[in-house]
Amino acid sequence: MKKLVEMLNISKSFGDVRANDNVNLDLCEGEIHGIVGGNGAGKSTLMKILFGLLKPDSGKIKINGEEKRFNSTQDAINEKIGMVHQDFVLVDTLSALDNIILGREPVKFGFIKREDVKDEVIRLIKKYGLNFNPDDMVNKLTLGEQQRIELIKILMQDAKIIILDEPTASLTVSEVDALFNILKKLKDSKKSILFISHKLPEVIEISDRISIMRQGKIYTTINKNEANVEKLTELMTGEELKLEDSFYLFSGKEPVFKLENVKLKKNREVYLNISLEVKEGEILGVVGIEGNGQKELEGILSGFIKPDGGKIFFKGQCKRNISPEWLKESKISIIPSRKIEDGLVEDFTVYENCILGRIDEKKFSKFGLLQKKIIVKEAEKLIDEFNIEPYNPYIRVKYLSGGNQQKVILARELSKNPEFLIACNPTRGVDIKSTFFIRNRLLKLKEKGAGILLITSDIDEAFSITSRIAVLYRGRITGVFNTRETDEREIGFMMLGGEKRKAG
Repeated sequence: MKKLVEMLNISKSFGDVRANDNVNLDLCEGEIHGIVGGNGAGKSTLMKILFGLLKPDSGKIKINGEEKRFNSTQDAINEKIGMVHQDFVLVDTLSALDNIILGREPVKFGFIKREDVKDEVIRLIKKYGLNFNPDDMVNKLTLGEQQRIELIKILMQDAKIIILDEPTASLTVSEVDALFNILKKLKDSKKSILFISHKLPEVIEISDRISIMRQGKIYTTINKNEANVEKLTELMTGEELKLEDSFYLFSGKEPVFKLENVKLKKNREVYLNISLEVKEGEILGVVGIEGNGQKELEGILSGFIKPDGGKIFFKGQCKRNISPEWLKESKISIIPSRKIEDGLVEDFTVYENCILGRIDEKKFSKFGLLQKKIIVKEAEKLIDEFNIEPYNPYIRVKYLSGGNQQKVILARELSKNPEFLIACNPTRGVDIKSTFFIRNRLLKLKEKGAGILLITSDIDEAFSITSRIAVLYRGRITGVFNTRETDEREIGFMMLGGEKRKAG
């Protein structure tokens, strides 16, 4: 096959950290090439170099056999390279069409010639099965539809080389199916695609070849027919990773935590109205597409948003609303969805972050003074127990990888010996090794009898460790399922507003 892209001996360092180390990668015409690797493996840096966002320290890039130098993203775009980022660059209050032409409006005699652009957009929608209405407002579209707008934007620039960064991170099963159908049509049109993802089954399904990155290098590249999840996991991490296999069992019948018609209003209308219960020794997953009330539910459970009605029960004790102080007194821990903003102080050291919320424990102070040696010793114990890397309690947490930052939060919250844990997207943006570690720690906590509420937009995560799954759609729980008695397709259907199947 004709090589469309060749990245030869690419190296890039940030200070003492070598993000890319003599990387060699090629992409053939009409190929989907998967790129996998842990956080910090160098995937993002390599793709940013190809798209002109970063300059390599050394190495060459060839497009169609000719050496190219990219000083900006425009240089890459001029060579028919386009990139769809994980976080879309869209204006919610504009239509899909307005977003497509934003910043590059075609002008004729001083007026915007929208009709020509709309005709081209409709042609591309039909050609590739993109299936959205260009006149719809972006804030009314699903994440899958918003992603298709980003694809149209780069196709309008006649991109031949498409970089997709975690394209399925927040999509439902049916939206992933739709995306893969689009990618196959793009491939049939001789477009070439670099597909970066943590979701190994999806990488195997869609890719022709898969490159595994470790420590800034391409460790190996294998063909699709050689790949399976176990092999990729071992190639990425150097070890075999497994989850506990008792995720569907739960030890208690009594609810440890319960929400009863907990409401939140917007503009005098009830936006959120939730009832659910979590039993002792179970993990209940709450899944939903982002924007259906997860953020507000997390805010209520964290004590930062006061509900407009309903009751909250913990071990039979009724509350009208939650405060951070009450959570602390009640042995309830939280892993927030925004780890830097809500879970850590990034300019604090690891040892300082390890005792946030625990600072008034007697063992950490004497005569009103903090005992640094004791605090550091506690941090070292947690670093060892939770495999936080590097092993350095004095390093500022902002210098840790995303997976290790999340482990600091997990270590701190579980060290409080909680009877109930609220975990919000605990493995988002985390590499596969850290993902397995975090999920196994949650399973161990469950086995001790604690109840866990897992709020996630990742269906795979819910099916990995929960006993039951509740679907959140437009601020309501629309169905609760035993995990072993449902599947990803049914849950995905419910997440999009479908009705729960009838028994029989």
